[in-house]
Formats: sequence, C-alpha cells, structure tokens
Amino acid sequence: METYALTGPVLALVFPVLNTLRQPLELEWYYVQHVGLFLAALYLSSLGGGFSFEALDDVHWPVFATSLLMLYHFLVLQPIALATGVN
Repeated sequence: METYALTGPVLALVFPVLNTLRQPLELEWYYVQHVGLFLAALYLSSLGGGFSFEALDDVHWPVFATSLLMLYHFLVLQPIALATGVN
C-alpha cells in the first residue's frame, strides 16, 4: 500500500517550490533527497516479495491507498489548514 502513496517525491520533482531554499547546498540536497526517495522505491520494487506490484487489472490496493490519502487530506489536514491559516 505504501508504494501507491509515494506520490510526494514525484510531485516535488515535477512542481518544486524552491523560493524558500536559501542556505548553501540546500537546493542541491532537495533534489538529492527527492530523487533518492524515488530511486529507493524503484529499487525495492525490483526486489519483488512484499514490494512487488499487483497485476494491472487488480486495482484494490491502489484505490484503497488513494482513498486513505484523500480522506486524510480532506478530513484531517484541510480543517487544520483552514483553522490555522497555514498551508
């Protein structure tokens, strides 16, 4: 299920927010860490076993993981963000 919830590194690489990275080498470490997370997921999936993917016609776990992420974001994180005014 964790494999289907690893959209963060990909989204961070596609839509990076870099205007707050001001320290020396902070920009480089941003990319090193997010590429490393993505490559670690690919490596673990290549090992098979518990990290292997299901068949393409079996959508049970992807739908479940995406549903949990959506519920968490809209029922937990969104009310907190609205109450505090922080994204």
